[in-house]
Amino acid sequence: MQQSLLQQLCGWKDAPLPRDVDAVPENLAGLVAKVVTGCAGLPLTLKVLGRYLQRKPNNIWLEALKSLTRAKDLTDSDDKVFRRLRISYDGLDWEEQQMFLDVACLLLGRSAATAKRIWAGSKWPSETGLAGLTGRSLVTVDKDGNLAMHDQLRDMGRAIEACGPAMQQDLPITERNRLWLSNEWHLKSLSKANGALPKMPPRKAACFPARA
Repeated sequence: MQQSLLQQLCGWKDAPLPRDVDAVPENLAGLVAKVVTGCAGLPLTLKVLGRYLQRKPNNIWLEALKSLTRAKDLTDSDDKVFRRLRISYDGLDWEEQQMFLDVACLLLGRSAATAKRIWAGSKWPSETGLAGLTGRSLVTVDKDGNLAMHDQLRDMGRAIEACGPAMQQDLPITERNRLWLSNEWHLKSLSKANGALPKMPPRKAACFPARA
């Protein structure tokens, strides 16, 4: 029963446990069941949270469970999903968070080798950082060596970035960290806009604040 719950939580419902995954300790068995329920059966949330919670102590599981409970009370279905997924993002180191946002906003479809060179130039732990993101199923590297991620993770990352200080509307384009094109807004010619971006229309997604 414990092994079955862990397989479901980690997204390996129909596969044997990988060798590097431990069996669920007796003292976590009840928490595992509650977290699985809190994920509302969503495969992506189960997989991402399962990878994040592997080998974590009780207090981390309890924090995750509290966040899942708060997400349950939200009325918007997208907000619920993003709040659940953000639990894993909030558990990243600062550099890993920045790498995740880079992928979500700028580097999708680009080679992992290129991304690591960029991050290394910022003195970030590019090898271990990318390994951490892929290990948590937040980012994947396809057979051609290019970066990819689930659409919901991409949208969550862009919502986090859009609500951050680097995306304030009164900042000139040269002071913004990440820019991307979407169906909601587009960049004007810099020569016409004098280095400023047009105002973004209201976004449906909430800012998904960190743990309260």
